[in-house]
Amino acid sequence: MEVICYMNRVKAVICEDEARIRRGIVRLIDGFDGWEVVGAFPDGEPLLEEIEDKKIEFDVLITDIKMPNMGGIELIKKLNHTHSILSVIISGFEDFEIVQEALREGAIDYILKPIDRKMLEKQFRIVREKVIDKIELDRHLVEVHSEAKELTYTKQVQLLSEMVLKNDIDLSNMEWTRKFPAGKYMLINTSLDNLSYKKNIFSDKDWETWIFAIENIIDETLESFSKREENNVWWWRGEKSSYWFLLHFDEEDINYEDQSKGVVKHVKKNIQTYTPLTFSFALEDYFNDLSVLPAMRDKILSLMQLRMIHGGNRVYYPAFLSEIHKESKGKTSQKIYLEIQKLVLSIEKLDVQDVERKFPDFFSELKKLESPEAVETTIRFYLFRVIKYLFKDDNRGYEYLYPIFIRIKNISDFEQLKFEVITWTKNVINEKMSVDSSLNHIDKAKYWIQQNVSESITISKIADIIYMNPTYFCEVFKKQTGETVLDYVTRIRIEKAKDLLHQSNLKIHEISEEVGFKDTKYFSKLFKQYTGELPSKYRNIQL
Repeated sequence: MEVICYMNRVKAVICEDEARIRRGIVRLIDGFDGWEVVGAFPDGEPLLEEIEDKKIEFDVLITDIKMPNMGGIELIKKLNHTHSILSVIISGFEDFEIVQEALREGAIDYILKPIDRKMLEKQFRIVREKVIDKIELDRHLVEVHSEAKELTYTKQVQLLSEMVLKNDIDLSNMEWTRKFPAGKYMLINTSLDNLSYKKNIFSDKDWETWIFAIENIIDETLESFSKREENNVWWWRGEKSSYWFLLHFDEEDINYEDQSKGVVKHVKKNIQTYTPLTFSFALEDYFNDLSVLPAMRDKILSLMQLRMIHGGNRVYYPAFLSEIHKESKGKTSQKIYLEIQKLVLSIEKLDVQDVERKFPDFFSELKKLESPEAVETTIRFYLFRVIKYLFKDDNRGYEYLYPIFIRIKNISDFEQLKFEVITWTKNVINEKMSVDSSLNHIDKAKYWIQQNVSESITISKIADIIYMNPTYFCEVFKKQTGETVLDYVTRIRIEKAKDLLHQSNLKIHEISEEVGFKDTKYFSKLFKQYTGELPSKYRNIQL
């Protein structure tokens, strides 16, 4: 409950079961300068009901200790759990032990019966000063908290922006991701359609005005979503009139996908309503580990490339590919459909030699098609079919479709088309084989990390070495080892540092570099987090 103080008047409520005494206290306090009684109750229970119904706001509770249903001590305890209020108790001399208990619960003063008017007025001048001091302190704390929150948010956005802009970030520079809340994350990209054309038709001043308006729309829409759903949201500028949103959801939240699409819908609608510009959006599935953000960025940017084929002012997400698949299937002839099925059955068995034997018949039928558009539609259907059979219905492998879509769109030579399709098919078969043998690959990844602790270690680099998709690699690694890739790499580096501190005469900065940390101060800080001691002190203890 907010502390209210209008024109320095302190608002009080009275709880006293004896009506005559209650009325007397009300008259006395209402007569004091700077005081106003906003409610009087015979018991604690009706006061709590008023508070729960938000029918009353006050600064000070003045309560008797002994009342029929809920006494003063119990009332103060209940209020302390949920509210920030000051309390004054009314008591007789025989209740002094209970008075002491009330004071321990936070009561700031007590009134002895029978009540003396002059003594009471003097007491309440002191109480009022305490209330005013508390109000000022609360206001200051709110301001400090607000400033700290803003500073934290600004720093978080800066780190997220750098992470998305950079291609390879060593895992030692991702420790900050641990300070983000646990749960599900959705990354969304939005990019202005027809950027070059739009910039040419507006003056520089008009362009700045529209960009300013768009950023206000994004900020207000995301802030509204954050308040309504009580979820964390971050957004920042990307490259070439694009923006990134990162939405956070609780782990048990099952509506994250609908809420994410709702955010996109509202931002898209508001931009179209208030500006002459259109934006396309791309989003992938959720992820739990922020260290995979660069990999999710790559998948989303690949997905956004579909705009070159299907146009702007759209929302692109993995399920959109399934819609294209259905459309392509409807335009594929029965004869070539059978050739595709033969190919796909061999691909599903991961039989590369049999696939190579069946490709000539497929391309022979493909060459008979009437137009380049029909060829492109059929190839697209084939590509979808391969992914659907190899990776079933879990959307895995769809990122392999985006680049090949763009390549076949720009190919005019049939032999080049054959080469691209055959090469792509072999690549996705290798990806599937790597997924199926992921246990051995995780062991291989762990061994490579152990042998390269002094080098730059990134998620993408490890995934490339073991021929796995970066996002899927992180998922499998966590499932099989019980810790994230970041946790594992940091632990191995700290363990290696401990060995070097114990077994070598290397200086601290040399050990820092040996275990992959370029910043010695950062290494020392992290080492202390893991071991409880700074490296220098740890070495002395081991001697």
